[in-house]
Amino acid sequence: MQNRNLDIPFFIYFTMMALFFTKTYIQLATQLGILAYVAYDAFVRRRDIHKSIAIKNVKFLIVWFGVFVIWAFVSANWAYGIREDTNTLLTLFRILVIAIALFSYSSSYEKTVGIIKAFVYSTAIMALTVMITTPLSQYGKAGEDGFGDVIGQQRNAFGAFMTFVIPLCIMLYYYEGFKHGKKLAAFFAFALLCSGSRGAMLQLVIILGLYVITLPGLVKKIKYIFGAVIVAIIAVIALQNIPYLYETVWVRFINMFATVTGIEETADSSALTRELYKVLAWDMFAEKPIIGFGVDGFFCYLRDIEYINGYYVPPRYSHCNFTEIAANFGLVGLAIWYIPILKILIDSFRLRRKIPNMKLVFITLISMVILDYARIPWASHHSMYTYFCIVLIYLCCKHSLSRRKYRSEYGLLEDDINEHLYSDSI
Repeated sequence: MQNRNLDIPFFIYFTMMALFFTKTYIQLATQLGILAYVAYDAFVRRRDIHKSIAIKNVKFLIVWFGVFVIWAFVSANWAYGIREDTNTLLTLFRILVIAIALFSYSSSYEKTVGIIKAFVYSTAIMALTVMITTPLSQYGKAGEDGFGDVIGQQRNAFGAFMTFVIPLCIMLYYYEGFKHGKKLAAFFAFALLCSGSRGAMLQLVIILGLYVITLPGLVKKIKYIFGAVIVAIIAVIALQNIPYLYETVWVRFINMFATVTGIEETADSSALTRELYKVLAWDMFAEKPIIGFGVDGFFCYLRDIEYINGYYVPPRYSHCNFTEIAANFGLVGLAIWYIPILKILIDSFRLRRKIPNMKLVFITLISMVILDYARIPWASHHSMYTYFCIVLIYLCCKHSLSRRKYRSEYGLLEDDINEHLYSDSI
């Protein structure tokens, strides 16, 4: 195991973006700063830059997120309406520019690990800041004066970040000698409980379930399943007897289940509104299935009709990546976004036994895709960084496998590999 260093510039960048989520000018200055650093690293220092890998990384990014951004810009030509003070396209453009810098910068396994550590540590600082600045009376609550509102972090987004970094910490602990990995994973799990995010909790359960399912051997599976049953029993007892957990987790899950299943439609107003958003989005998709209603189409359409199935609902995004893309960008948008992700899922599952990190990629990414049912990652910087991090792990593992195949075929030493594979470095 090697203890690769934290990438300080990206640690500062991720931290600033997380802590000053609502401060546009501070974020812009931070973005310009990281772009200047990446340019300096590439063209002045020229250290650790492998041109062939950087090109492959950026090529994958452009085929996926780059084309998605282009399609969003093109869709403005037939957009249903214009949203006042919209920044959707500007946000997408800025995310893409940062992503190009990030993917070109991550031109070696060492740099990728350093960036992953930077994201983990920055998330820890963000979590600690939220927990300190949020009064205990606001823990587990959403909206204004809710959990994380002081620094502009929303409860569900916060929970998604916590769930994402937990498996990253475990990966770093076992494969990169990251001695604080388990402690940080426990801290993030505690922060997740404080947030009260139901979706993030479900995602963590999905991650644990997929981990057990993909374990080799029946004996191991049975052992973990037995342990999971014991933990579940203890969790249910705790949820029903600890007042905070009962109010913020147990009751909300019961109400959500009652609303979604139709047992009591109005038991959970949040769940009801989210389901109504999806109903309208699918209706819009059925009307324009190929190209959709254009950028911000769902928001503008809902702004005009105001009511869904007799209920007044405020204009928002549809709270679901599948339906938001379907309504706004049609089948074309869905294909652009999900086909590259499907490729990663297939590759990572196929290679999970050859490269241990690929199992993490498969489990984490599939949990993120499932929870796309309740989130829209492409609408904000920090949510997209979770996708970028997992994609970079996948890409660097693929490059690592290619290097091992090259070494096996030509019998080269590590230094020789660098000379042969990266002779076209900048």
